[in-house]
Amino acid sequence: MELGPEILEFEGAAIDSAPEKQAGPIEKVIEITKSGFRKLGFPDLSLEELGEDGVEDLLDALLYPDESTEEELAFPDHVQELDDTQVALRGYMIPNVQKDGKVTEFMLVADLLSCCFGGAPTPDQWVDVKMVDGNTSEYFAFVPIRVKGRFWLQVIEDEAGYASGCFHIDGVEVEREP
Repeated sequence: MELGPEILEFEGAAIDSAPEKQAGPIEKVIEITKSGFRKLGFPDLSLEELGEDGVEDLLDALLYPDESTEEELAFPDHVQELDDTQVALRGYMIPNVQKDGKVTEFMLVADLLSCCFGGAPTPDQWVDVKMVDGNTSEYFAFVPIRVKGRFWLQVIEDEAGYASGCFHIDGVEVEREP
């Protein structure tokens, strides 16, 4: 019975060495699934480069576009490129609307600590998902899921009329992540 090689070959940096800094900008490689969906995680939606004030300005500009400049309305390029594309985004389900035991609308959050069990998620840490074309989902409690559908950008107002987010998915499929 052969259990494997006696010596394992290792390629790469030594364990105790620091990673080398890359010169120039880092390009994100977004995997495209066989069905044509861009496989994403919440880091791909990050608005961090805008800073806290920049994100607030962006949301206000989306809420009041007539009173805003083009610069205030500008998403980072890596997020703008995702607008109106097919995505498969990983996160956690917080159901909003259920019909006959099936979820039809929910928040997809980056992690559960940024929502129900902690503070409110930042605008780039949640997505409003509405299942479309008669599709529904079972409720996946406390486990990671992947939502497939059309991603789009538009301001989301809270009950008091303030801008609280900007990411949407028209969901067509929800599956539990392994």
